[in-house]
Amino acid sequence: MPISLGNTFTWTKSSHSANGACIEVSSRTTRSIDVRDSKVPQGPALRFAPEAWGGFVGGSSPRHPAREAARHER
Repeated sequence: MPISLGNTFTWTKSSHSANGACIEVSSRTTRSIDVRDSKVPQGPALRFAPEAWGGFVGGSSPRHPAREAARHER
């Protein structure tokens, strides 16, 4: 999902969305990233600091170092 911090003014749908379970992301300022449920566009959005969003996205990646380490411990 190509998000440009402080320069993504429209909601961008996740490239990993499937079966209607989608999130959309926008970043209108360099201080935050907003996330919402695409099925409820008028509903609430969550706001993340860029560092927190980066940690979340990195942690959900199948090749994140913490996941790789856990896999090798099995």
